[in-house]
Amino acid sequence: MKNLRLLAATALAAALACGGAAQAAVVTSQLGDIDAADGTQMTGAALIAANANDPAPFNIQNGGDTAFNFSASWTHTFAAVSGINAGSITIGLFDGDAVASGDQVANFSLDGVDLTAALNAAFEASAGLSGYVYHYTVALTAAALAMLADGSATIELALTGPGMGTTGVPTLYNGGILDFSLLSFSYDTGGGGGAVPEPGTASLLLLAGLGAFVTRRRSARRHG
Repeated sequence: MKNLRLLAATALAAALACGGAAQAAVVTSQLGDIDAADGTQMTGAALIAANANDPAPFNIQNGGDTAFNFSASWTHTFAAVSGINAGSITIGLFDGDAVASGDQVANFSLDGVDLTAALNAAFEASAGLSGYVYHYTVALTAAALAMLADGSATIELALTGPGMGTTGVPTLYNGGILDFSLLSFSYDTGGGGGAVPEPGTASLLLLAGLGAFVTRRRSARRHG
């Protein structure tokens, strides 16, 4: 874990160097254990059993493809800091059914800042097969980053049909199971002096990739 945090800090510092020389620190907040690696096929019952000691809503079946759509919210808390300049959020989700037609994310937001389009894009970029766990990473917009200054971030996620049954038949609703949520962001410590420029696209993409990498490393260690 120590080496992983060092790698995270190094990568984020490299990303921020694209915009300036200010020194940066990294904050991570994780809810729920990473009980399934990205792309893991499993049953919902097996994931719920693995998540038994996690807090709600990371330990329950939420909705169902024949009952009602997934809908949940959760709150990350952390020390309040200023100068936040880049960040991402990664979630592990079972049975999001991105393989079905249309968009499966009805709402994804951080303290009311809409990130729905970004998560839908992450869904569509995955294989999205029914009965699998996938990790989805979204880079935070400037508006979302501004919401982190108070030391908390409430995430809301709602899915929508159509879903996809394990037999390949579309379903009216789209349920799911959350495995974990990992919020990561960096902030200026003031060591570089002067104003901190806005992070460039390359910086944000690197940070988003880092979030996905961290989840894979943690999951590999858990299941290795």
